Amino acid sequence: LVIFPLLAAIPLLEFVPKQIHRKFLAAALAAALLVMAALGVRHLSAVRSFAAEQPAGETCLETAVSQRHAEFGVAHYWRARALDLYADDDIRVLQVNPDFTAFLWLTNMSTYEKKTFDFVLVDTPPSSPSTAINREDTVNQLGEPTSATACGPFDVYFYDPGTPGNIALNQRIAGSLD
Repeated sequence: LVIFPLLAAIPLLEFVPKQIHRKFLAAALAAALLVMAALGVRHLSAVRSFAAEQPAGETCLETAVSQRHAEFGVAHYWRARALDLYADDDIRVLQVNPDFTAFLWLTNMSTYEKKTFDFVLVDTPPSSPSTAINREDTVNQLGEPTSATACGPFDVYFYDPGTPGNIALNQRIAGSLD
């Protein structure tokens, strides 16, 4: 915001004697640097607090996944993207549609390949009717989970390897990649 008015003043320098040019440019540069430094310091604490934020339920999810030795999970698009961007690298949640087919939007199909998905993040309450993964639909499609953990805005439904729910989940995801 400070730079543009200074740039606009440059053509006016033609009307100013040459010995004043250097003084004006030095003063303008110093003023611009001071303003940018002041704005940078003022917003630094906001940047730090934003960077320290974790998606709601993330700590609970980390604990639950670690205790169950689960590796890969699925969630609706917005939850999966938030966890992908801000959660710990050990949390691997990929985006799916409510019918558990891969949601192939702004993602690489290869991230779904050669993976066994062990858990589903079920929205509590559903975040959006069109994209939500809710309890009723999840149980209707995959069956009751082996175990479930409540983590604030979502429940983590675990489907142990070899169970009908785990097999159905992985077949739906793999079948949607063909």
